[in-house]
Amino acid sequence: MPRITSDEYRFRLDALKVSVSRAGLALFVVTDLDSIYYLTGASFEPLERPFFLVVRPKESPLLLVPKLDHEHMKKAHTIPVENIHTYWEYPAPADRGWPDRLREHIGGVQQIGVEPSLRQEIACQLRGYSFRVEPLVERLRLVKSEAEIKMIRRAAQYADFGVERLLTSSYFGATVAEGFAETREVTSRIIR
Repeated sequence: MPRITSDEYRFRLDALKVSVSRAGLALFVVTDLDSIYYLTGASFEPLERPFFLVVRPKESPLLLVPKLDHEHMKKAHTIPVENIHTYWEYPAPADRGWPDRLREHIGGVQQIGVEPSLRQEIACQLRGYSFRVEPLVERLRLVKSEAEIKMIRRAAQYADFGVERLLTSSYFGATVAEGFAETREVTSRIIR
Protein backbone atom coordinates (compact mmCIF):
# COMPACT_ATOMS: atom_id res chain seq x y z
CA MET A 1 0.00 0.00 0.00
CA PRO A 2 1.49 3.40 -0.96
CA ARG A 3 2.34 5.68 1.95
CA ILE A 4 3.97 9.03 2.45
CA THR A 5 7.48 8.44 3.79
CA SER A 6 9.39 10.48 6.36
CA ASP A 7 11.69 11.58 3.55
CA GLU A 8 8.75 13.00 1.62
CA TYR A 9 7.54 14.94 4.66
CA ARG A 10 11.07 16.36 5.02
CA PHE A 11 11.14 17.23 1.30
CA ARG A 12 7.84 19.11 1.68
CA LEU A 13 9.08 21.06 4.67
CA ASP A 14 12.37 21.89 2.93
CA ALA A 15 10.38 23.11 -0.09
CA LEU A 16 8.34 25.35 2.23
CA LYS A 17 11.55 26.78 3.71
CA VAL A 18 12.70 27.68 0.20
CA SER A 19 9.32 29.30 -0.51
CA VAL A 20 9.51 31.30 2.73
CA SER A 21 12.97 32.55 1.78
CA ARG A 22 11.93 33.43 -1.78
CA ALA A 23 8.95 35.35 -0.43
CA GLY A 24 11.35 37.48 1.62
CA LEU A 25 9.89 36.35 4.92
CA ALA A 26 11.82 35.72 8.12
CA LEU A 27 9.35 33.06 9.18
CA PHE A 28 6.05 31.46 8.27
CA VAL A 29 3.35 30.42 10.75
CA VAL A 30 1.29 27.39 9.76
CA THR A 31 -1.93 26.82 11.71
CA ASP A 32 -4.21 24.85 9.42
CA LEU A 33 -4.84 21.24 10.49
CA ASP A 34 -4.40 19.88 6.94
CA SER A 35 -1.26 21.96 6.31
CA ILE A 36 0.41 20.78 9.51
CA TYR A 37 -0.45 17.18 8.64
CA TYR A 38 0.85 17.66 5.08
CA LEU A 39 4.19 18.96 6.40
CA THR A 40 4.69 16.69 9.43
CA GLY A 41 2.47 13.61 9.13
CA ALA A 42 1.05 14.35 12.57
CA SER A 43 -2.73 14.53 12.87
CA PHE A 44 -4.67 16.01 15.74
CA GLU A 45 -8.04 17.49 16.65
CA PRO A 46 -7.51 21.16 17.53
CA LEU A 47 -11.05 22.08 18.61
CA GLU A 48 -10.62 25.61 20.01
CA ARG A 49 -6.95 25.05 20.88
CA PRO A 50 -4.61 26.31 18.16
CA PHE A 51 -1.53 24.40 16.99
CA PHE A 52 1.36 26.25 15.35
CA LEU A 53 4.17 25.16 13.06
CA VAL A 54 6.79 27.91 12.91
CA VAL A 55 9.05 27.62 9.87
CA ARG A 56 12.21 29.67 9.34
CA PRO A 57 14.22 29.33 6.13
CA LYS A 58 17.52 28.29 7.73
CA GLU A 59 16.45 26.72 11.04
CA SER A 60 14.77 23.58 12.22
CA PRO A 61 11.00 24.13 12.45
CA LEU A 62 9.15 24.06 15.73
CA LEU A 63 5.70 23.07 16.86
CA LEU A 64 3.80 24.96 19.53
CA VAL A 65 0.98 22.80 20.87
CA PRO A 66 -1.29 22.55 23.91
CA LYS A 67 0.50 20.90 26.82
CA LEU A 68 -2.03 18.06 26.73
CA ASP A 69 -0.93 17.15 23.16
CA HIS A 70 2.84 17.22 23.65
CA GLU A 71 3.34 13.44 23.77
CA HIS A 72 0.92 12.83 20.92
CA MET A 73 2.70 15.26 18.61
CA LYS A 74 6.03 13.44 18.97
CA LYS A 75 4.86 11.40 15.98
CA ALA A 76 5.61 14.36 13.68
CA HIS A 77 8.08 13.11 11.08
CA THR A 78 9.85 16.42 10.52
CA ILE A 79 10.06 17.98 13.97
CA PRO A 80 12.78 17.02 16.46
CA VAL A 81 11.26 16.25 19.88
CA GLU A 82 13.19 19.11 21.46
CA ASN A 83 11.42 21.48 19.02
CA ILE A 84 7.95 20.58 20.24
CA HIS A 85 7.00 23.35 22.66
CA THR A 86 3.85 23.71 24.70
CA TYR A 87 1.49 26.27 26.11
CA TRP A 88 -0.96 26.08 28.96
CA GLU A 89 -4.60 25.98 28.11
CA TYR A 90 -7.20 28.44 29.30
CA PRO A 91 -7.06 29.82 31.88
CA ALA A 92 -3.30 29.94 31.53
CA PRO A 93 -1.00 31.62 34.04
CA ALA A 94 0.51 34.89 32.87
CA ASP A 95 2.99 34.43 30.01
CA ARG A 96 2.09 30.73 29.57
CA GLY A 97 -0.86 30.90 27.14
CA TRP A 98 -0.51 30.44 23.39
CA PRO A 99 -0.34 34.17 22.50
CA ASP A 100 2.61 34.74 24.83
CA ARG A 101 4.40 31.56 23.80
CA LEU A 102 3.86 32.29 20.08
CA ARG A 103 5.26 35.82 20.46
CA GLU A 104 8.23 34.32 22.33
CA HIS A 105 8.97 31.99 19.40
CA ILE A 106 8.48 34.70 16.79
CA GLY A 107 10.85 36.96 18.71
CA GLY A 108 11.89 40.29 17.25
CA VAL A 109 11.05 39.28 13.69
CA GLN A 110 8.72 41.74 12.07
CA GLN A 111 8.01 40.33 8.59
CA ILE A 112 6.13 37.05 8.96
CA GLY A 113 3.96 35.03 6.63
CA VAL A 114 0.67 33.36 7.49
CA GLU A 115 -1.75 31.08 5.68
CA PRO A 116 -4.96 32.42 4.07
CA SER A 117 -6.96 30.22 6.48
CA LEU A 118 -5.53 31.92 9.60
CA ARG A 119 -8.24 32.30 12.24
CA GLN A 120 -9.22 35.85 13.16
CA GLU A 121 -8.47 35.17 16.82
CA ILE A 122 -4.84 34.41 15.94
CA ALA A 123 -4.55 37.34 13.52
CA CYS A 124 -5.63 39.68 16.31
CA GLN A 125 -2.83 38.38 18.51
CA LEU A 126 -0.31 39.07 15.71
CA ARG A 127 -1.35 42.72 15.29
CA GLY A 128 2.01 44.02 16.45
CA TYR A 129 3.78 42.27 13.58
CA SER A 130 3.89 43.00 9.91
CA PHE A 131 2.37 39.87 8.42
CA ARG A 132 1.51 38.87 4.90
CA VAL A 133 -1.03 36.30 3.88
CA GLU A 134 0.73 33.89 1.53
CA PRO A 135 -0.66 30.60 0.16
CA LEU A 136 2.76 28.90 0.31
CA VAL A 137 1.58 25.50 1.53
CA GLU A 138 -1.36 25.55 -0.88
CA ARG A 139 1.06 26.08 -3.78
CA LEU A 140 3.20 23.14 -2.66
CA ARG A 141 0.15 20.91 -2.51
CA LEU A 142 -0.69 21.58 -6.17
CA VAL A 143 2.16 19.36 -7.39
CA LYS A 144 1.69 15.72 -6.44
CA SER A 145 4.50 13.27 -5.72
CA GLU A 146 4.60 9.73 -7.10
CA ALA A 147 3.32 8.37 -3.77
CA GLU A 148 0.43 10.85 -3.77
CA ILE A 149 -0.47 9.95 -7.36
CA LYS A 150 -0.50 6.23 -6.46
CA MET A 151 -2.72 6.93 -3.47
CA ILE A 152 -5.12 9.02 -5.58
CA ARG A 153 -5.29 6.29 -8.22
CA ARG A 154 -6.03 3.67 -5.56
CA ALA A 155 -8.78 5.81 -4.03
CA ALA A 156 -10.27 6.38 -7.50
CA GLN A 157 -10.36 2.61 -8.12
CA TYR A 158 -12.28 2.10 -4.87
CA ALA A 159 -14.68 4.91 -5.78
CA ASP A 160 -15.24 3.41 -9.25
CA PHE A 161 -15.84 -0.02 -7.75
CA GLY A 162 -18.27 1.37 -5.18
CA VAL A 163 -20.29 3.33 -7.73
CA GLU A 164 -20.36 0.32 -10.08
CA ARG A 165 -21.68 -1.94 -7.28
CA LEU A 166 -24.29 0.60 -6.27
CA LEU A 167 -25.49 1.16 -9.85
CA THR A 168 -25.76 -2.56 -10.63
CA SER A 169 -27.82 -3.16 -7.49
CA SER A 170 -30.10 -0.16 -7.99
CA TYR A 171 -33.62 -0.53 -9.29
CA PHE A 172 -36.84 1.40 -9.06
CA GLY A 173 -38.16 0.94 -5.54
CA ALA A 174 -34.81 -0.09 -4.00
CA THR A 175 -34.36 0.95 -0.37
CA VAL A 176 -31.47 2.78 1.18
CA ALA A 177 -30.80 -0.31 3.29
CA GLU A 178 -30.31 -2.41 0.14
CA GLY A 179 -27.84 0.10 -1.22
CA PHE A 180 -26.05 0.24 2.11
CA ALA A 181 -25.77 -3.56 2.16
CA GLU A 182 -23.84 -3.41 -1.12
CA THR A 183 -21.19 -1.22 0.50
CA ARG A 184 -20.01 -4.11 2.69
CA GLU A 185 -18.09 -5.65 -0.20
CA VAL A 186 -16.56 -2.29 -1.08
CA THR A 187 -15.52 -1.79 2.55
CA SER A 188 -13.98 -5.27 2.83
CA ARG A 189 -12.05 -4.76 -0.41
CA ILE A 190 -10.60 -1.51 0.94
CA ILE A 191 -9.63 -3.17 4.23
CA ARG A 192 -7.87 -6.07 2.50
